[in-house]
Amino acid sequence: MIKKEDIMVLKKNRLFKSLDDEEIESLLEELKSKIYYFDRNDIISTVGTPCNALYIVLSGEVDVEKFSDDGDSILIKKIMPSQSFGEMVAFSNKSVWPASAKASSKVKTISIDSSMIIETGNKVFISNFLSLLSNRAMFLNNRISYLVLKRTRARISKYLLDKYRVNKTDTFKINLNREDMSKFLSITRPALSRELSRMKEEKIIDYKKNEFHILDVDELINNSSM
Repeated sequence: MIKKEDIMVLKKNRLFKSLDDEEIESLLEELKSKIYYFDRNDIISTVGTPCNALYIVLSGEVDVEKFSDDGDSILIKKIMPSQSFGEMVAFSNKSVWPASAKASSKVKTISIDSSMIIETGNKVFISNFLSLLSNRAMFLNNRISYLVLKRTRARISKYLLDKYRVNKTDTFKINLNREDMSKFLSITRPALSRELSRMKEEKIIDYKKNEFHILDVDELINNSSM
């Protein structure tokens, strides 16, 4: 039986919006959910292997990555507690993992059998699932918008500008360390650190570890489209 604290985490996920504890518990049983545990660096999925479920992280963090022909990893997304992965593949004609997922800490997940999602008669859940798919498609489109920018500063500027707009404040924290941020933006870590230092010297931004403060929004906008 799923624990009370796990349900509290699940209620933060869009899939379970507007559902109460009893409805969630009943739905999870209907969807043939299963709990899985992973140790740090355990491989949860690999590219090309069958994908017949979506996963929601209950605790810990999961890195979804793709690898270039040279073996360099690109961080697609860092999955935090209450967030999901695998939903975009669930109903694809090719139900195989397009990326790898690795536990970056001790991880507890719950899986939902994708074949059971269509079978459920819970209209709220289905509506939430479609909303989740839409948001994920928008995230991937935004992700591409970073990669089409050629200059390191442009990618950093657009990323920080997006965080500024989402948080609606000029001071915010990101959930990526420098290594993960460099992978996400597909630039080397030295290049990232060097450009961040330059932007700090030019008083465009200020930062301490994962907390950033935007000092010159106009300059950030100018740099984000170059």
